[in-house]
Formats: sequence, structure tokens, C-alpha cells
Amino acid sequence: MRIECKRDPEKPYIMVWVRLECKELFIRGNTEFAIDTGSPATILSYNQGRKLGVALAKLRSLPRPVRVGGVTADAYILPNVNLLFRTTDRDKLFAHTMDKILILGPSHTHADLPVPGILGMDFLEDFTFALFSRQRGGRIFITDEDPTVWKSHKPV
Repeated sequence: MRIECKRDPEKPYIMVWVRLECKELFIRGNTEFAIDTGSPATILSYNQGRKLGVALAKLRSLPRPVRVGGVTADAYILPNVNLLFRTTDRDKLFAHTMDKILILGPSHTHADLPVPGILGMDFLEDFTFALFSRQRGGRIFITDEDPTVWKSHKPV
């Protein structure tokens, strides 16, 4: 499986498209996550949670607020989440189930500071994150394959 990520020219993020589903809470929708190898957890931003119709009052909260990208906010646990990614085989989706992801509540600090959703190490530790330089096509992938054997480092 190869999931291609995109650089956002407007922001300093590498982004990946995701279809998020939480069947037990009837949540389903498309969103994007920024790849963050420094984050231990996958986190849905407050705005993403609102767009997906997440009712924070129905979720268990963490005992302490979390700090993400300069924003401090309460965090809530969204259980049993299925993340579906488009693969480079355009007809196929790759599904990955997570026991939980976090959702930020309203900010305690900078309410207007945009915080993206974050795909953290709780997801990434199971895969390889491969970045090819601009000289090699400038492509970025999340994969369960060994990218060192990809023919001439130009994945399809």
C-alpha cells in the first residue's frame, strides 16, 4: 500500500486526505491531516470535529488540557475510529482502525489560531514515511512497503 501525501504551498504542512468513520457515534466524513512525526497522538482539530458533527459532550475528556501548535485546549477521546486513505492504486482505499484519536475542544488561548488535524506517531509508527527530494520527483508517501526497493525511487 502506498498513500501519497501533498505539500501545501500555502502552509508549512505535508497533508494527507482521510475519510474518518466512527460507527458507534454515527460520525463519517472527509478531512485532511498534517503529518506530524513529533506528535505522539493523532488529533482532530476543533473545527474539523464541528464539521464532522462530533458532540464533545458525549465523549470522555482527558484529565488535562493539551497544547498543540501554540493552542491550549481540552481534549476528548473519540473511540474506535476507522481511517480510510486513497492509495496510489486509484481504485483502492486503505483502512486502518485506531482504538482512539483525540479531538480538541475550543481553545483556551488563541481562538483564531488555525490548528490542523494531525496524523501523529500513534498511526505513523506502524508505517514508513518516505520523502523523495525534488530531484527525484518530490513525492511523499506513507507506506507499508520497503521504499528502498522501489524501482529508481520513482513510485507510481
